[in-house]
Amino acid sequence: MLDWGTVVVDSVMWTAKAFAITALVFVAVIAALVRFTRWGRQWWRIATSFFDPRNGAGGLVLAARGEVDRPTGDGLFLSQHPYLPLGTLRDAVTYPRAADHDDAALRTALETVALGHLAERLDTETDWARTLSAGEQQRLGFARILLSSPAIVFLDEATAAVDEGLEHALYRTMREALPDAVIVSVGHRSTLDAFHDRVLELRGEGRWVVSDLEKSR
Repeated sequence: MLDWGTVVVDSVMWTAKAFAITALVFVAVIAALVRFTRWGRQWWRIATSFFDPRNGAGGLVLAARGEVDRPTGDGLFLSQHPYLPLGTLRDAVTYPRAADHDDAALRTALETVALGHLAERLDTETDWARTLSAGEQQRLGFARILLSSPAIVFLDEATAAVDEGLEHALYRTMREALPDAVIVSVGHRSTLDAFHDRVLELRGEGRWVVSDLEKSR
């Protein structure tokens, strides 16, 4: 039995290739749908966290010391409950990249994701996480995608609170707006298959299976 003073690992260096996830490397225009067990979900959290350097060491709480250097990429992660900062709607829709978007671009993005009724409230300051419904928050997340045009998008059940019709419209709009982007989704609906090329099933204990999906969109 180890106590907290025991050094288990020292001087470890791990280098990951850009846009590489363990043994599966995404290149060119590839979209993947991920299904997994409990252990697979923990792996997913570690793998996707390197896109945001503010998450520390891969989002992990470490009882250790040392330095962690991670590559950053042009990626965007959306969870089932997207983070909405306190402030204006403008702040919320452009998070985490407060780039200079004119009002016309912001309104267009909101209208495209069926949030046109909010287009005149860009400078309204409130707690948007409490003001918007779960479905509206998820649609706002897709507006962020359209505005930031990332090279790779990770969607962790990002459409769980909308119906299948709206989900289809959001994914179709995203694919049309970002034809060269890599899109990786976690979801339970089979309707997502139409917008992905491959499905990665993480079975835990280092086991995984990749299968091709038939295009039907």
